[in-house]
Amino acid sequence: MATLRVRAYNVRFGDAILITVPDRDPATRKTTTRHILIDVSNVLNKEGGADTVFKPVLEAILKHLGGRALDLYVMTHEHLDHVQGLFYGSTKAFPTGQLEEKLKVDYAWLTASAAKDYYDTHPAARKQKLTFLDAYARIRLHLQAAPPEVASRFEMLMANNDPSSTGQCVEYLRGLARKKTTYVSRGCDLTGAHPFTEATFKIWAPEEDTSDYYRGLL
Repeated sequence: MATLRVRAYNVRFGDAILITVPDRDPATRKTTTRHILIDVSNVLNKEGGADTVFKPVLEAILKHLGGRALDLYVMTHEHLDHVQGLFYGSTKAFPTGQLEEKLKVDYAWLTASAAKDYYDTHPAARKQKLTFLDAYARIRLHLQAAPPEVASRFEMLMANNDPSSTGQCVEYLRGLARKKTTYVSRGCDLTGAHPFTEATFKIWAPEEDTSDYYRGLL
């Protein structure tokens, strides 16, 4: 009997999930084992962000893939504890080019807001993000002047939302897929966005327009 397996790796403060899915072709009845990787990251803060965890986690993932390409990579959202692992692995944990040589990815799903032109095509979201960035900068200045015992309480939260840290990670993930990268949002069309023949997918979140998300933070 074909088995669906979910492997959750301990990256400390963050996510790294590998899902192994038996995918049967309705026409030929042949079953292909496919793999979905979700996120892989943690946050840059003290012991919760020990980046040394990434190399053994990525090596374990590569071992399970057994030389095959990853069928689908999924980035759930753009916070640091969800996006930096593969970028870190490529730039620091492995010799230059070695991770890309071993971890071949066919399809990738990134959130709609990760697209390069997203804030050009969604002006309401752009306005809210600029307001958020201004608030973030003012909070950082306030914490720099605050006593260390106060500032330390917010260190992880600030690191996880730091746009300067996440930007280069998201840029790396945009170029991950060999076949197709799809920027997904609730209810989007996934035709041609994955190789599965029997399994079906529905995207429940996030919304395409992130303006409500940023409004909730202010």
